[in-house]
Amino acid sequence: MRGYQKALAAISLVAVLIVGVVAVANAQNLKRLGQGGAAAASKGKFNARMLLRGLNLTDEQKEQVKNILSNHKPDIKAVAQESLQARKGLREALAGGANQDALKAAYDKVSSAGWNALMLRNQIGSEIKQILTPEQQERLQKRQENLKKLGRKIIENRRIKKL
Repeated sequence: MRGYQKALAAISLVAVLIVGVVAVANAQNLKRLGQGGAAAASKGKFNARMLLRGLNLTDEQKEQVKNILSNHKPDIKAVAQESLQARKGLREALAGGANQDALKAAYDKVSSAGWNALMLRNQIGSEIKQILTPEQQERLQKRQENLKKLGRKIIENRRIKKL
């Protein structure tokens, strides 16, 4: 019986070590992959360069993307500023012990700014997709799906660390 218990203890120890090594390797992979832009994706930021990487754009397509982004630069700055101010207002309302109506108004501003950013991102994305070939659009779709999955993993990993 003692031999059985020793074997079971040894197997358990090996299993725990394997699980630990796999967990560390997985965390390092998530961190490494997150540096490639998935962290941005998980935060909802629009990064055209990161998204279009690997699509083998022609020089003409690259120029068209630059033009699209430069044409929307004032809109991007305005939406970013609106979002920044709205979040600042909500933080101040929360810190200042504002009443429920003031909190609701501050939250509505944040929500509205988020909606405006989403609509602008969608518009820019639609314009960029129009210059892509069907093959590039398919690769882009797969890339977006993979980034969403990776973003979810990063967020889940953060939640686990907080516990």
